[in-house]
Amino acid sequence: MNDFFLHRLYYISYKSQTSKGFQATTNTSHEILLSHYHLAHPSEFVLSKIKSLQIHEPLNCEICHFLKSTKLPLTFSMSKTTHAFELVHSNVWGPFYTFIDGFIYFVTFIDNFSRVTWMYLLKTKHDVFDCFKDFHLFTLN
Repeated sequence: MNDFFLHRLYYISYKSQTSKGFQATTNTSHEILLSHYHLAHPSEFVLSKIKSLQIHEPLNCEICHFLKSTKLPLTFSMSKTTHAFELVHSNVWGPFYTFIDGFIYFVTFIDNFSRVTWMYLLKTKHDVFDCFKDFHLFTLN
């Protein structure tokens, strides 16, 4: 019995006399992009190393565009501090639906002088003020 292709899947017979290895062949840019997704977004160079894969045009992968982008250069900051807790940056993040025990937000407090970051988990945004009071008491000690 020979190997055959049905519904975009390769069926390999155990009785086949062909090589026991698997060889992927692609003909369209859509199939190349699918291979790129299934192989965890490798570069075009890595994809071209696959024996039968021929890439004739650049990949247009939106995920790679964002994940492989570099950070923009930071601008000069006028915020100069000489001791801890002179200036604290804060941000509330969320909602996230992957937290455990009902915590779907978090708030961060970042000391400008030391760059140390504190994070508090929140169940609602209304809890931010209580976290701030707790953090403020911590900074006084």
